[in-house]
Amino acid sequence: MLDVRSLSTGYQGTQILWDVSIHINQAEIVSLLGPNGSGKSTLMNSISGLVKPWAGDIFFEKQCLTEMAAHQRLGKAISHVLERHRLFPYMSVLENLELGCGPNATKQWVVDALERAYHLFPRLKDRRKQIANTLSGGEQQMCAIARGLMSKPRLLLVDEPFIGLSPNMCTEVLKALERVNASGVAILLIEQNVQRSLEISQRAYVLRDGSIALEDHAKNLIGNGRVEQIFFGVNHNH
Repeated sequence: MLDVRSLSTGYQGTQILWDVSIHINQAEIVSLLGPNGSGKSTLMNSISGLVKPWAGDIFFEKQCLTEMAAHQRLGKAISHVLERHRLFPYMSVLENLELGCGPNATKQWVVDALERAYHLFPRLKDRRKQIANTLSGGEQQMCAIARGLMSKPRLLLVDEPFIGLSPNMCTEVLKALERVNASGVAILLIEQNVQRSLEISQRAYVLRDGSIALEDHAKNLIGNGRVEQIFFGVNHNH
């Protein structure tokens, strides 16, 4: 479904990613792991078009996106939920959700998308008239994910959805992501909690210093000493 081939990029002349290749299959959850500064968000931003690749290609459903602007990729069924919610704070939940549909959505599209969002996140229906910045952290995260789904993506990019949430809220958002995936949406997930992300993923890539250091089925990486080594520089041979 998504095929990133030999991607290299960075910001203002500083290279962040070096020859990175990943793929995501239909309706799969894939985790992107790695220590801070390893290039995870840069890779995700490259996929959604916020960062321009220096080299390499990005294909989605066999169509090349490499030269396509971020707003055009929304129309290609890719949606990106940035870290720390990024809601419009003084707009209502409903207004935030409606904006997620994009500028060309028909009335029926909005109605259908809202129905789906409220089905996945019943709490948002109760809160729909509430101003976004009065929601709890977990509710804001749910609103951000629901807004990302309003364009009816087949691939959802989610960057650190559990940041700053209570354990109970983490569980709730986690279950919501599993429901989203069960509805047929593939998810690329960045999350600092290795155990938590591996438990809901089919596969994972581990980045280190802007390159893929490890790639495997998630179940093979749980408790894998090499993952610990990449994150913490732990060497079990000493």
